[in-house]
Amino acid sequence: MQTGEASVPEFSPDFAERFFGEDGKIIGYKNVKIIVWLHALSFHSHVEISHMDVAQDRKVRKQQVTDLSKIFKDIFGDGLIEDRAVFLELLASYKDFSDLLHQHGRKIASWNLSEERSWDKVENDTSDATKEILCLEDLTSKELKDWHARLTPLALMFIEAATPIELKDPRWEVYVCLEKASNESSCVWKMVGFCRVYRFFKYPDSTRLRVSQILVLPPYRGKQNGFHLLETVYQTAVERGSFEVTMEEPSSDLQVLRECMDTALLLSFDPVRSELQMALSKFKLNSELKGSIVNFKPWMPSPALVENVRQTLKICKTQFHYCWQVLIYLHIMGDAEEKVLSFFQSLVARMLRLEVFGNSKSVAVGKNKMLLDVENEHDSSRTFMMFKVKPSPGNGSNGVVKVDAYFKEAVDTDPETNAEDAFQELLKEREEEINQGHIAPLLGYGHGVSSPCSSLY
Repeated sequence: MQTGEASVPEFSPDFAERFFGEDGKIIGYKNVKIIVWLHALSFHSHVEISHMDVAQDRKVRKQQVTDLSKIFKDIFGDGLIEDRAVFLELLASYKDFSDLLHQHGRKIASWNLSEERSWDKVENDTSDATKEILCLEDLTSKELKDWHARLTPLALMFIEAATPIELKDPRWEVYVCLEKASNESSCVWKMVGFCRVYRFFKYPDSTRLRVSQILVLPPYRGKQNGFHLLETVYQTAVERGSFEVTMEEPSSDLQVLRECMDTALLLSFDPVRSELQMALSKFKLNSELKGSIVNFKPWMPSPALVENVRQTLKICKTQFHYCWQVLIYLHIMGDAEEKVLSFFQSLVARMLRLEVFGNSKSVAVGKNKMLLDVENEHDSSRTFMMFKVKPSPGNGSNGVVKVDAYFKEAVDTDPETNAEDAFQELLKEREEEINQGHIAPLLGYGHGVSSPCSSLY
């Protein structure tokens, strides 16, 4: 696409269907085409809608034709400029929003791509740009509230199940990653990503930073912008003396980034390296023994180290345990002996089983119960009925439920079997995460990981 002066990046939203009803469909148009223009910093918007004609099909006429103008007005609110000429005239004035963000934000990181460490550079990336990360700790001013309201649609379109945040709560803060091409004479900044963080109170006098939402726009992904955003959150937690950093339901991609970053960070921490070396020695020694694992604690980090990592690096206990598995695997994956890898798999399975089931017998919950879907005219997937089923005599567990004068056979599957199947599926996913999803990025991280690995073992 062209603005008349320079080319601009274009990309499609991931979750736009949420704005178009339960079915996520646009009804009543032929060959509809929608282009949304956004300013790269102020997020004022303009929408172009084109189509051949409104469909005249009888089935379509029975339904309400989608009111696209109203939908986009609801999405972008006061930031939507309907007149294209006015939008183009105002583009030049929107660059002043960099002054607004720098005025209200605290610069916590800045770098130039040409000055990055050689092992930290993105492969095949020859661009040169100046980047900054600002922390907006106070979002209560009217200017920032309006700006943030125009930013919110991006979160809704690109983050699954994202919801707007309540700016009346002063504990919200936003980290913004800005970029400016070094060869541009004018100071024109654009936003490439942002991160929303909530400051939870931690008794008696501390805070816990929780990453609620993080987004890097599609044209700027794969260039370590997400890494730097997350890194600055940890740095801020260290500077403030926060208790730890946690995440709210991270996506699989974000969890990979998080574990890669945390694992590399742990490898540079001397107490971790020292205790890991002892754990690896015990691990290889015990892999020679036969039998199942009864106690996995000898290969896990000590409580003192867990607390030291939390206090120093702000990595929470659960995340540290995940990374510890990755650290062990990093050092044994080249081992030619099958029994060493088999022992590691048994270790992961034992840890995961305890994490899922604990020491309780809750697996029996739900026994002799059955869920029956109930149809309705709206959404049958959201309605159901629960029945208590009496097991039939004999070895089988089939029961019979009478519903509205007809009999329905109900297969009451064994909850223990269901739980075990679910556990095996979860175990398979975890092994794939360690073996494929996380190790490859870590090895590609270069000197930051490979050097400590080689020196450890």
